[in-house]
Amino acid sequence: MCTFFKLVGDSFYIGRNMDIEYSFGEELVITPRNYEWKWRNAAPKSKNYAIIGMATVDENYPLYAEGANEHGLVMASLNFPGNAKFFPKMEGKLNLTPFEFIPYILSNFKTVKEVREIAKDINLIDEAFKESMPLAPLHFILADKDEALVFEQEADGMHIYDNPIGILTNNPQFDRHMDNLQNYTNLRVENPKTSFAKSFEPKPYGQGLGAVGLPGDASPMSRFVRTAFYKLTTEELEKSNINHLQVFHILDAVKMLRGSVKTPDDKWDITTYSACIDASRGIYYFKTYDNPQIYDVKLHNENLDSKNLIKFPLPKEFESKSLN
Repeated sequence: MCTFFKLVGDSFYIGRNMDIEYSFGEELVITPRNYEWKWRNAAPKSKNYAIIGMATVDENYPLYAEGANEHGLVMASLNFPGNAKFFPKMEGKLNLTPFEFIPYILSNFKTVKEVREIAKDINLIDEAFKESMPLAPLHFILADKDEALVFEQEADGMHIYDNPIGILTNNPQFDRHMDNLQNYTNLRVENPKTSFAKSFEPKPYGQGLGAVGLPGDASPMSRFVRTAFYKLTTEELEKSNINHLQVFHILDAVKMLRGSVKTPDDKWDITTYSACIDASRGIYYFKTYDNPQIYDVKLHNENLDSKNLIKFPLPKEFESKSLN
C-alpha cells in the first residue's frame, strides 16, 4: 500500500507515502556518478547520473523504493499484488530485473521523453536479487516536471500508460483508477448549489460541503481519488505557495494510521515514512511514522563524482519541545 503524486509549484515536487507493515532496513542513499552499477543482463556504463532516494543496501547494492536523479527525473515502485507478472529473458528485449528498473532508468536518462524511446523494449524478468529476497509484485511510475508514465507488466505483457495527473497508488490497474475517478466529477472546493429541484433550496450549514462523497477509507482506489482531489485543487494556488510543506499536508491526508488497517498476517499497515522530493533542486525531505520531524538531505552537497555509496540512516529519536 503506497501513494505517489507529482506537483509543480515553485519547484517540481514528488510526494510519496511508503505504507507497509514492517521496516525493510530503509535509509537515505545517494549513488554518485562513478558508482559501478552491475546489471544482470545489460552492459555497464563508465559514467552515470547521480541518484538520491530511499533504499535498502545489500551487498553494497542500493535497492531503491523511489529516487530522483540529478536532472530531475523521478521513479518509484508501488505494490501491485495479484497483477504483476515477471517473465523469463526475451531475445531482443532490454531485460531488467524489477530491482534494477529504477536505478537503470535514473542512472541513464534525463527525461520521460528519452525513456519513451526505449520503453517498448523493456522486459521485467523473474530474477530475484538473491534467494532470501523474493521479488515483490510491483508496478512503477516515472515522472519529470512535464509528464508521467506508469509501467504495469501483467500476464499479457507490459502496459505503459500516460499519466496526465501524475498519481499512483496500488491495485487495481491504472486505467481502472482513471475510470473510477469519473464517479467523482461532482466534487468541488466551493459549497454546492441545489440542482435537483427548483422548489427547494437548502442552505449550507458549514464549509466543505462541495467535497461530500470524497472517500475517506484507506483502500487504494479511495486514496487515489483523495490524492487527486487535494493535489489538483492545490494546483489552483499561486505557485509560490506550493512548496514541500504543502506536499506533506497532502501526504498526511492519505496516510495509514496504526490501528486502522490490519493485514492478513495480523500486522498493522502504517505509513512508515513520508517523503517529498524537490526534484528540481535535488533535495529529499522525509519524516517517519514515529518521528514527525522533517529532515532533508541535499544531493548537490555531496561529492557526486565519488565511487562510493553515501548513506544516511533514518533518525529514530523524536523529542517534543516545550515553549515554556
